[in-house]
Amino acid sequence: MRSELSAADRAAQTARRKSIYLELHPETARSANVGPQRQFVAADTESFSEATAAVTRKDRRTIERDAERGEKISDRDIRQICRKFLNRKKVRASGEKIEPK
Repeated sequence: MRSELSAADRAAQTARRKSIYLELHPETARSANVGPQRQFVAADTESFSEATAAVTRKDRRTIERDAERGEKISDRDIRQICRKFLNRKKVRASGEKIEPK
């Protein structure tokens, strides 16, 4: 049975997916859509958030938020957050009481 990713994992994976998408489709980057007179030029390729929202069946804004969070949090911090989350989950599964710090 597959379980959902934690919010930190989802943010990290979305940011990684966005960086790969932008390498494959550089014309969709924000700075690539500006013409010589600083006017917006429409791209034929879908933006990262639109393409990912269609594949994952989530809202475009949710994808944008996850990507932004993933870009702002370092890998070390994400691993630390996930480790704490997993430790709490193991303690709850074993039936032990969690003492507040």
